[in-house]
Amino acid sequence: MPKSVSVSVLGELRRQIIDSAATHRADSRNARAAQLVRIALPYPETDPLGWLAVNKSDVQIYWSGRHESLEVAGIGCADSVDKAASLDYNVVLQRLRSAIDSGPGDLRYYGGIRFDRYHPGSPEWRTFSAYRFWLPRFELHRDGGRSRIICNLFFPEDQTRIDRIIGELDQLSDPEVAVTPTNRDLRVLKRIDYPDRDGWDSTMSWALDAFRSAELEKIVLARRSDLTFGKTLDPVDLMARLRALTHDCYHFLFQPEAGRIFIGSSPERLVSRSGRYVATEAVAGTRPRGDSPDSDAALASQMLKSEKDRREHEFVRRSVAAAMAPLCTSFQQDQTISVMRLASRMHLFSSMWGTLNDGVTDADLMRALHPTPAVGGVPTKVAIEAIAYHEPFDRGWYAGPVGWIGTDSSEFAVGIRSALVGRNTLSLYAGAGIVEGSVASDEWDEVEQKISDFLQALAGS
Repeated sequence: MPKSVSVSVLGELRRQIIDSAATHRADSRNARAAQLVRIALPYPETDPLGWLAVNKSDVQIYWSGRHESLEVAGIGCADSVDKAASLDYNVVLQRLRSAIDSGPGDLRYYGGIRFDRYHPGSPEWRTFSAYRFWLPRFELHRDGGRSRIICNLFFPEDQTRIDRIIGELDQLSDPEVAVTPTNRDLRVLKRIDYPDRDGWDSTMSWALDAFRSAELEKIVLARRSDLTFGKTLDPVDLMARLRALTHDCYHFLFQPEAGRIFIGSSPERLVSRSGRYVATEAVAGTRPRGDSPDSDAALASQMLKSEKDRREHEFVRRSVAAAMAPLCTSFQQDQTISVMRLASRMHLFSSMWGTLNDGVTDADLMRALHPTPAVGGVPTKVAIEAIAYHEPFDRGWYAGPVGWIGTDSSEFAVGIRSALVGRNTLSLYAGAGIVEGSVASDEWDEVEQKISDFLQALAGS
């Protein structure tokens, strides 16, 4: 890291922050008008996670898309849109749109929404609210080999905070090198599964009876595994480990306040929008990766030929297409099912895309798509009510929409393969799609395999 260059850039950022405050204060006509100022400057190439590791904050985010090169780390909060109680998609998206439309074109609010928007959250999810999106005070972007540092100011509120903002800027540090995992000696002192094996078997028995009575066609049952450690966890270190182990995934870290942090590496897109172009997908059906090219190909072929896996996938594919087609002037989907190969597992995959009708909003997309049968079930309402009744824990943001909303674009992943990090605790979440013909022991093993990325990360492998 060329220290003299970064110091010079931060000095220029300091000057522009002071000048922006003075300009807004001097304009008597607009002194009380809401105005977003976004100052962005080129910065020496820097690993965003490394930057986050040395610039810790009570409020922080990290986001990297599944296939895009842009990585973003953010600290502090320039503006927040949130609500503790149940939510209406129109309300939250209108509030976000009002804030975003006052800013420049590359503006993004980052955050997420509860899986079940109708039920109040439990204490461990309190700081995340029913939904919360925020604009970081400082952002570090890396796209390819180029980096930018950004400061977001919201006037008139920030007029009284300029001295504090300058103080926060002066505390920013450069990482000496890209972040490297350090917690190689983490040991689990205690593990508790919710539900335990007996509870899982009991719920599976209920689900299979519901299939036979035609009450349900599919339900996604999840498990929370609580791990307790003898030392404080470093969420950025865990995120670095996940990033190294889980390629071709969305990687995210959300900490809206001091306390718990939600992190994950999701393979699944909920929806991506650029202007009127929209893309979504169906992901369902799972196998582990093989330990050789031949065994890998055999497992993929087995999954593609499995009546149970194809039926599970078809529930998702059919539901997503039925939800999206009415919103689009043109809508297309893959005509054949393919295999999505990840580091440790593979899934059946179908992509879908189209051009939205005039007037269709992000709220309409969210209402239509979440929750898909990949995380809820069929019929949706019956499955969601059953999940709330049978699962002995609150999903919170797990399996909910997580991502960002920008000026003329948005992208959300499904918040799976994820964990809630406490001081010395880690709650791991993972689920399995249950259909007629599912076997309780097989589905338990599938969930165990899905949380193995975190367990590998903790082991330092």
